Amino acid sequence: MIDIVQGIGLLCISSTVETSEIQVFLLDKPISINPGLFFNVVPLYGTCTISVAHLGKYDKKKLTLPNELVPSVINPKFSIEKIHTLFYQEKERGFHFKGEKHHFWELTYVDRGMLKTTIEGEVYSLAQGDFILYAPNQYHNQWADDNVSVCFVTITFDMEFKDSHFLANRVFHGNVETKNLLHEILQEKNRNTYYSDDLIICYVKELIIKLVRDLRLESTIHKLSTDMQSNVENVIVSQALDFIHENIHLKLTVSNIASTIPISSSYLSTLFKKNTGHTLMEYINQLRLNKSKEYLRTSSYTITEIADLLGYSSVHYFSKQFKDYYGISPTVYARSIQQ
Repeated sequence: MIDIVQGIGLLCISSTVETSEIQVFLLDKPISINPGLFFNVVPLYGTCTISVAHLGKYDKKKLTLPNELVPSVINPKFSIEKIHTLFYQEKERGFHFKGEKHHFWELTYVDRGMLKTTIEGEVYSLAQGDFILYAPNQYHNQWADDNVSVCFVTITFDMEFKDSHFLANRVFHGNVETKNLLHEILQEKNRNTYYSDDLIICYVKELIIKLVRDLRLESTIHKLSTDMQSNVENVIVSQALDFIHENIHLKLTVSNIASTIPISSSYLSTLFKKNTGHTLMEYINQLRLNKSKEYLRTSSYTITEIADLLGYSSVHYFSKQFKDYYGISPTVYARSIQQ
């Protein structure tokens, strides 16, 4: 029997002496330990005092742990100390920024148009919804082609991040989640109310975490054996198919499907095409049209109601899609099955 006398203690229990298999509990009341189990008590901070009572018939053994036992606490893996600038830029056609380098991080998100940038001599192109991060002391410039205007968000900030290679020198393709986070960041800047600065930093950290998680997942999958990689890819495609079939009545996009798994839009598009032979949007359009045919055969819905049920923007667009795919309008098809 173990009980806490003074301080705060964590009770660590395992069936082996291996620290990787230890379960940790807060010791806040008398606890009875079953025979054959290994246990230890670790102070949460400072020191703690416990009382131990035992039956004399059991042998007591004192063992040395192979590794130090550290209390389970939540420790941040990186920090953002300060945001220097945060602004939305609307640039004219053919704009050109000659370039700079600085000691802090810079994030650029393209909201509209196409942006080109050079990082230490290498050119990157960013389409709408894309991100790029410039690491500290990386020389970079930005421009748009003569016939293209561009709108983008720029955030510069101090960040301690040891795995900077995950972020630098690559283009990230955003999804619904990341776009919504950018929207919240800009909204919070405009609100400028209690603790807005703190919340903006939290949002920027969340954005960085989501970008890295997507990248690490894809990197991990690529390192698997061929069979395991194939199994994981099949699961991802299966999850995408399940989501599409369950939500075919909604306005579906590649990014909102990808965010439910979650992986990047570009990676999901590649896997889906590889495993099904169709792009995501081709599959969604075919499924909607097949579903519309089923409704016309088996339900009393009007053509307008069917278009609305299947997430089409208008009945005219639905009718055009139906005729392009089947070579017959939905009205004519409905009449043919009623005869």
